[in-house]
Formats: sequence, C-alpha cells, structure tokens
Amino acid sequence: MSSHHFASAIEMLDWARDAIHELKISCDAFFNANNFREVREFDADTNQNVLKIVLISKLPQRIPRKANEALLNIRHSFDRSIYAACTAIGHPPKDSIYFPWADSPTDLDYKLGAKAKPGKTPKIRVPIELWDVLRELEPYGRSDAYSGGHNFIRELAKIANRKHTIRLNFGAAVSGIDFPSFSGSMKGPAKFELGNSRWDTMKNEIVLARFPSSIETDYKYTLHMHVAFNESPPLKGANLIGALSVFLTYAQTVLVRLQGKAETIVGQEVHASPP
Repeated sequence: MSSHHFASAIEMLDWARDAIHELKISCDAFFNANNFREVREFDADTNQNVLKIVLISKLPQRIPRKANEALLNIRHSFDRSIYAACTAIGHPPKDSIYFPWADSPTDLDYKLGAKAKPGKTPKIRVPIELWDVLRELEPYGRSDAYSGGHNFIRELAKIANRKHTIRLNFGAAVSGIDFPSFSGSMKGPAKFELGNSRWDTMKNEIVLARFPSSIETDYKYTLHMHVAFNESPPLKGANLIGALSVFLTYAQTVLVRLQGKAETIVGQEVHASPP
C-alpha cells in the first residue's frame, strides 16, 4: 500500500516538529537575555532577609504563538491519521471523522460504535478493522477503575480541542546550592530557610532562601528555568517543550500504528483474492 494516504498527517507532524525546534530556540534566547533579576529584601514580619529571583520582562508573544502552532499541528495529525487509515482500507468517511479521544475504555467503545449508551442503538463511527489498534493506543486518561491510559496526553488533547491560547508561566529548579561563608550571629527567632523552588505565578518570582537579618552569606546557587504550562493539573508547572515533545511522540506512534494496521489489512485482502 502506498503511504500517500498518510502524507498529510506526516506533513502535520513535520510542521509540529519544526515549531517545537523554533520554540526551543526562542525559550533559550529569552532565558539568556537577562530577563530576571536577583533581589534581596527585608521581610519585617519574619525579621528575615529574602533572596529571590524576579521576572523583569514579559514573555514574548512568539513563545505562546509557536507553542500553539505546535499543539494544533499535532492535534490535526491525529484526525488526518484516522481519516487516512479509513481511506486506505477502502472505507473513506462519508462525513468528517475525528480521532476518538475518550474518557475511559467504555467511552472509547461508544466513540467507535462498538457499544451503545443505554437506550441508544450502536452506530459504527470507525471501521471495525481499526478497533483493536485504537484500543491498544488507549486514547484516554488514567483511572483506578481500569488499567492503562495517558493522563498527560489526554489533557493536552483537551487543550488542543478547546482551541484556546495555551496559558503559560515559568517553572524552576534549584541545584548546586553552596554556602561558602557566613558572618554575623543568629539572633531572635528567625531561622535560615531554603525556598520551595516553586515559581509564584501571582508575583512572578521564586524565593531561593530566607535567613536572619543579623547574618550575611554569599549564598550561591544554580537555577534552571523553563517555560511551563499554567493550566490545571496534571499539566500545571509541566515543562512546555517536554510536554509538547511527548504529545508529538504519541502522535507519531498513532500514525505508525494506523498505517501499519492499514497495510496489514490491505495485504490480507490482496492475498485472499483469487489469482
């Protein structure tokens, strides 16, 4: 079977891959351009000096623009892959057909037409020959009620299907902490505390440490920043580029599995035909 049926889906994934690459370049440029400042300030309520990193520039629009471009191209690839598979096995959809994202294995069977909701008659929406591979792909979130599923991927699909602009912020991780010297004395109830390494989305800052105002230290650290999703869990705080790459990998798997299934079906039909 010629792969021309899947050319459009492949093109979408190529465009998404390019968009993620360009997104990474833009993110790296932003973090390398001194858009954050180290601040030390006194907190009178706790009698502590506070060491923090504060954002001083807005996230450039090219970053959410490229992120949305990547996300939507990946989303379109799923629909084009299922359309291509149906067409390749000789069942071109009469109406629009969409990749069967679902809320559970049972809901997936409703979407395929393998089962009907109470009081309803089953309506086959996807050719029966493709049901097994779609079930194996598990296009639904996880639950204690069944095994399998993909929480991260399902949430990304929901965002893509809503077609709204991705909400973004920052994530941070502190490593390489070092306290080479202290001066002064510990007076009063104030304590030395490390920050929780979480970016405050309201204040656009991250607190690295709190220490008594009676001491001085040349506290050193390595801070790793990334652009993150500012969506509901499980995406909240997730690395934007990492999450989009996971979504792209799953989309590539869907395309390969559907194309392979279509080739198997067509091959079986050919061999079963009389010479």
